[in-house]
Amino acid sequence: MRRYLIAAVIIGLLTVPATAEIRVFVPGHSSIPSAGVKDMINGAGGEVILATDRGLAVYADGSWQTIRPSANTSEGLISEMVLAVEFDPDGRLWIGTSAGLQIVHGDRYETVRDQHLLKNLCINDLIRRGGEIWIATGRAGLHRYAAGTWTWFKPHSANGPGCSRITGMAVDHADDTLLLASDGEGVWVLNDSADQVRFLEICYRGEPIEMMPQLREDPFGGVYIFNRTEILRYAGGEDVRHVLHIDALGGEVINDVAATPHGMLLVATDRGLYGWNETGVQMHLAARDGLRSNAVKKLYLDAAGRCWFVVPGAVGYITGIEETRAIEVRPATPDDTPQAAPPSPPMPDPQPKEALDRSLLRMAAEALNRSLHGILWR
Repeated sequence: MRRYLIAAVIIGLLTVPATAEIRVFVPGHSSIPSAGVKDMINGAGGEVILATDRGLAVYADGSWQTIRPSANTSEGLISEMVLAVEFDPDGRLWIGTSAGLQIVHGDRYETVRDQHLLKNLCINDLIRRGGEIWIATGRAGLHRYAAGTWTWFKPHSANGPGCSRITGMAVDHADDTLLLASDGEGVWVLNDSADQVRFLEICYRGEPIEMMPQLREDPFGGVYIFNRTEILRYAGGEDVRHVLHIDALGGEVINDVAATPHGMLLVATDRGLYGWNETGVQMHLAARDGLRSNAVKKLYLDAAGRCWFVVPGAVGYITGIEETRAIEVRPATPDDTPQAAPPSPPMPDPQPKEALDRSLLRMAAEALNRSLHGILWR
């Protein structure tokens, strides 16, 4: 019995995920069209849809498809610059561009450029909340589409937000509250519980949060509010707490954050990608680990649990980012200063890069097996 138990333990060592796989894509003909990624969303069939400055990119089953502008706008994009993507309650893809809005009905693209509906045609952001789609446009505040009806919430009006240019939106999944971040005009929360729409400004330590233009949702509920040096967490009402300052990471600027379903906060900086929880830094990845550059600009988590990252000149993803034992916690060093991605030829079929050779683990298990041989057959 003991022999089988020890053998099972050794087999378990060989099958437990020991590494994070990092895969990098360089823009090319059969790859992603650009590393200028603006937004990302999960598709219904497991695909990942990325909004880029060179069109719409779709990644599925290891291959890329690019959707570009078409002379016939019912068959393709109206602009190469795609800024936001979202699915509505009916499963239709909404595409926000610098020149208007499009809604995909099967193979047909409906274009919305009527300025009676959209007061500005530059779509800053899109987000779904229940049966509604909210659209942030240029410096014209906010629009809502619900049950076929368009509503404009004029900036600085009685029922509009106290900001003109909305830079980001997020939904607090604890209570479906909509939050808005702005370009220097505070962070706002929608209060429509009494069938009357009002936007209230969020404060931290009694003061408005004026210079935090970015928001990211927490899957446990709550929303992260951040800028280039500091991260706060909103948890409803007046509950706003400090999470971390960039000094805790030894980095220079915070570029993006993403909260994982297992409680780790991923932080993209110009010195790499950090994993943070209540006990401190749990991991640090940089160019030397396979990210291609230390300057990680954007992060996204897809439905398959992959962490997508954007660095200068490339886009990639990491699998098993929380389970791996191969990611080493180490302080930032002079070698981690921001650097541009090195030039390289097109890579139409990028190969995965292993953070740690699995053969080392197999060798260790074989050595353990040999050392236990005498015990097993005594």
